[in-house]
Amino acid sequence: MLIKRVFLASLFIPLIISCSSESQDVEAVTPSVTSVEVADTPIRSVNIDYSHVAYQITEQDYPGTYAKWGKKWIDDINSMMPLVVERIASNPKCDAPEIADLSDNRSSLKQEAVFYVDCKNGERFYVSQNELSEVTKIKAESEMLSGEPSQYIQPCREMIKPQLSYPSTFDESLGGVSAFKGTSGNIVVEIDFTAKNAIGTELPQSARCVFGTNGENEAIITNK
Repeated sequence: MLIKRVFLASLFIPLIISCSSESQDVEAVTPSVTSVEVADTPIRSVNIDYSHVAYQITEQDYPGTYAKWGKKWIDDINSMMPLVVERIASNPKCDAPEIADLSDNRSSLKQEAVFYVDCKNGERFYVSQNELSEVTKIKAESEMLSGEPSQYIQPCREMIKPQLSYPSTFDESLGGVSAFKGTSGNIVVEIDFTAKNAIGTELPQSARCVFGTNGENEAIITNK
């Protein structure tokens, strides 16, 4: 009887060892599968709700805009607004859209709607209705003008002089000059100078030149 029990025990020991070994093998494989799933998880969620940014234009709230564009265009604009915001939300230059609106300056009334989107990090984007159907990347305004702001100082001088009564008297030797890129991507140059006015009196003046990302530049001169 004792010999039979020893014999049976000897049969069960290999089975126990085999089962234990298989269990360890399964546990060893599991972490690598989990790590792959985590690595493939996208960092940026695509289910963010931007309905508070993409507002709707109504006749009651925006009677002037509604009257200018008409119901058909306003309906189309309202349907495009969420698409514009989603398009910019996926751009790596925008951390999070905060404001979206119809651009009065860049839109062509009843021909083409152009929107702007401002992001939390200060970047601004302009998106036309035609660009919604394109796959090319839409650039931020800060990417539109090339070169250092200092390169725009001389063009600013050239914009100032034609506005003076006596351009040859333009003198910035006693003034200051600054050049910088604005938050909307425009290049701004400010120059203090002296020049003679129409009656020949030399006056201290100041000029502010703005080089727009849409190609529109202006120089505004004021007396100090």
